[in-house]
Amino acid sequence: MQTHRIKVDMYAGGSSRQIIMLSQRDTNARIVMELFASRGLFNIEQGTTAKVVGKNAAGSPVQANAILDVANATAMIDVPKAMTDEQGQGVYEVLLTKSGKELRSRNITVIVERAA
Repeated sequence: MQTHRIKVDMYAGGSSRQIIMLSQRDTNARIVMELFASRGLFNIEQGTTAKVVGKNAAGSPVQANAILDVANATAMIDVPKAMTDEQGQGVYEVLLTKSGKELRSRNITVIVERAA
């Protein structure tokens, strides 16, 4: 399994959006996101959940629950098939919630290249 590691600044207005390059129909991939805030304090409380939601290049909705490692401030997803079905660019939101309340979110971009 190929692992893509990115740093995601959860501070609103923080560093630029992260871009991940994947191959079309690649479902043997994982995305590990190091979560941080370039300004202020950033703590992830116990009980917080994470997911990635958005639309793929064709505009179809995609959602993946993330495994959140609170101690190391990382979130991990196995790339769902729907994320790489279509060639092009999809925009996704890394969303942290607790008890149904949105705590923080930040966008990432996934660019899917045509399969060989």
